[in-house]
Amino acid sequence: MKKWFKKSLGDKTLDVFIHLVLTVISLLTFYIFWYCIVGAFSTGDDFMNGKSWFWPEHFTFDNFKAVIADTDILHAFLISVLRTVIGTVLSVLFTALVAYGMTRPQLKYKGFYSVFMIITMFFSGGTIPTFLLYDGLG
Repeated sequence: MKKWFKKSLGDKTLDVFIHLVLTVISLLTFYIFWYCIVGAFSTGDDFMNGKSWFWPEHFTFDNFKAVIADTDILHAFLISVLRTVIGTVLSVLFTALVAYGMTRPQLKYKGFYSVFMIITMFFSGGTIPTFLLYDGLG
C-alpha cells in the first residue's frame, strides 16, 4: 500500500534546485567528452587556436591516420589491453583462491595469513619504491 504525501513548497523548490544542479553537472561532463571528440576530428591548427569549440571548423580524419600509422602507439595500446585483461583475470583468480582458502577452518596459520593480508591491504610500499621497482625492471 502506497502512502502519498503532499510536497511542501520547500520540498518542491529543493527538487527543482537539485535537478538544475545535476543537469548542469551532466552537461559539463558531457561537454568535456564532446570537446575531445571535436578535437579528434579537427585539424591541429584549428584546435590549437581555439577555433573548434562545439563543432570542427575543418573536419578531418588526419589525426586518426597519424595514430594508426605510428606503430609505437599501437604497440602501447596492445600492451595496455593485455595488461588490463591479464591483470584482471589473475587478480580475480588469486583473490578467489585466497578467499576459498580462508574459508577453510582447517587452514594452518590462518590468523597469521589474515593479519598479513590486512596489513598489506592498508599499507603499501609507496610511490617511490614502486617507481624504483618499475625502473629496475625496465
